Amino acid sequence: MSAIGAVSLLVPGPKMIYHFGELGWDTSIFSCNNGTVNTPNDAIPGDCKLDTKPQPQWTNNWLANNNRNKIYTDWAKMISLKTTEAVFTGTATMNNSSSLSQTIKITNSALASTQLKNVLVLANFDVTAKAIATGFPYPGTWYNLMDNTTINVTDTSAPITVEAGGFRIYGNKVAFLAIAKYEGASEIYLYPNPASNYFTLNTNTTEVQVFSMAGQLVKSFETTHSKDTPDAIRDLSKGLYIVKAVNENNEVQVMKFIKE
Repeated sequence: MSAIGAVSLLVPGPKMIYHFGELGWDTSIFSCNNGTVNTPNDAIPGDCKLDTKPQPQWTNNWLANNNRNKIYTDWAKMISLKTTEAVFTGTATMNNSSSLSQTIKITNSALASTQLKNVLVLANFDVTAKAIATGFPYPGTWYNLMDNTTINVTDTSAPITVEAGGFRIYGNKVAFLAIAKYEGASEIYLYPNPASNYFTLNTNTTEVQVFSMAGQLVKSFETTHSKDTPDAIRDLSKGLYIVKAVNENNEVQVMKFIKE
């Protein structure tokens, strides 16, 4: 189920999760009130899609089930990646969609090479470990976006062995924005929000960066700022922005603000 999230949630474009799918929901959408299961080919309204489904996620405390909770945690981080990192507004190419071994390449050519602009997703839906085709855009250090471990790629076409039901998500850079948002590293916040000429932060900072919603760095304050020191933003166009702030303890927080 985590691998299904990797090959679906991360592909650019809107996605929908069916009824507690993030906890491994195992009742068909075609389940009927009488306990039978129809097929997608049954005539509407006889397909039972809208029939009330059983609710075992409450009585069986699915969040306390380690296997189900792992899906929830994995999908949450993938959604953080998808909604925070601009690479996922780019384009995706994939191999034969009917294959049990999946390779998906996601790229946003509008981003700079210093940003996370290339992502490679591998998934193995077979019941045994498989060597999955890769096709990294270039050699060098690549980052597992789920845990920040690294691999050194020397042969860009060399396959990677993935366990049964497993997946990998590699990026050319660490997903700084998504990691900060997902981990909630500190209680840093900015005000006023919306802002017109300046914003301030409630802590001493060593670096403040402002990104457009496309992930492009549009402004930075790289010197030490004291708590409540104004950061001028009057030169920014009106709209929604992302601010990445680093405090004296090297804690990172990512916030959104509106420039009026």
